[in-house]
Amino acid sequence: MAYGDLTNLADVKAWLQTGQSPFPSTDDLLLQRLITAASDFIQNWLGRQVAASDWLEVRDGTGGQLLAFANIPVTAILSLSIDGLAIPPAAADGTGFGAGYTFTPTELALRSMRLFAERVMPKLRE
Repeated sequence: MAYGDLTNLADVKAWLQTGQSPFPSTDDLLLQRLITAASDFIQNWLGRQVAASDWLEVRDGTGGQLLAFANIPVTAILSLSIDGLAIPPAAADGTGFGAGYTFTPTELALRSMRLFAERVMPKLRE
């Protein structure tokens, strides 16, 4: 599977298979080129990358608790910092109210801003 492809050769061959016998491998190179070309066309038409990728976003927030991601969908966050201070993920204790951050595929949410204001802001002012 080439970088940026929206599917893989095995899935396409399974979709094209019409009978009991496996799809022949004689056209694998052609199918792979078609997958890459179709993936490129779709992403160019959409005007954004859809395939999984690593992104670095440096943003100036508005001081609120929610921030929409520039590149979606987001499946993981490697790290988050505010003014150089690392912000941990919110505890996954089932309550959903731990300090830190949570995220959906489209936005980041900071939790317990009161704790942030009490503990982090004084350190930033030092």
